[in-house]
Amino acid sequence: MSAVPMPSDVLALCGNVSSQGDPLNDPISGDGWYYAFLSKLDPHYPDNDKGKGDPDGLTATFEIAPRDYVENAILRTDSAVRTFPRNMPASLLHFESVLETDLRSMLKLAESDLLAEGEWYLVKVENPPAKGINGVMVDPEA
Repeated sequence: MSAVPMPSDVLALCGNVSSQGDPLNDPISGDGWYYAFLSKLDPHYPDNDKGKGDPDGLTATFEIAPRDYVENAILRTDSAVRTFPRNMPASLLHFESVLETDLRSMLKLAESDLLAEGEWYLVKVENPPAKGINGVMVDPEA
């Protein structure tokens, strides 16, 4: 028994259904909102510190993924999903010499709220950036 090729209209239909997920594969969020995992938070020392240990702010690195992707592919309540999706469109958001108060303001944290490595936050990345906050977004696959 030989294989019968799939009709072209069925192939086109499958392609059209599949392409509906293409916007979720982009590491750049359409609305600027990201789930952000704070993976690195350290004091930042200026180049002229000369070993005095006088930090001029913080260095912070977030692993970020578009909110639409995370909410659609991971946080859905569909109990029929048995495995998590692979190939999350993730990027890095890195800040050098940012003041803790500015970082807390960006994250909408009160002084008593936890700012720590290993925590998840919801952030909006804007261009131009908010006052005092200037980060670099890096695509780790580029």
